[in-house]
Amino acid sequence: MHENYQTDFRPFKCQYCGKSFLRKACVRVHERIHTGEKPFKCRYCSKTFNQKAHVQSHEIVHTGDKNFKCQFCDKAFAHLSTARRHERIHTRA
Repeated sequence: MHENYQTDFRPFKCQYCGKSFLRKACVRVHERIHTGEKPFKCRYCSKTFNQKAHVQSHEIVHTGDKNFKCQFCDKAFAHLSTARRHERIHTRA
């Protein structure tokens, strides 16, 4: 599989747009964009998603969890990327 990353060999193609993927599971997830399939449902509301990670990220809206703390001030964030982006305000000259 590693060699396929290096050679751009992508044997699995989307039946809708022709985009190629290294793994069969990835093409299946991608094809949900075309089919509109959204098998993952939020536990708190009726919103549905095409990927498990997306529903997990969304559910933070309902729980209010802010587990990522700024290392420079008292602010906390729901997502690591948001916390890292915020921290740049402290480190820029």
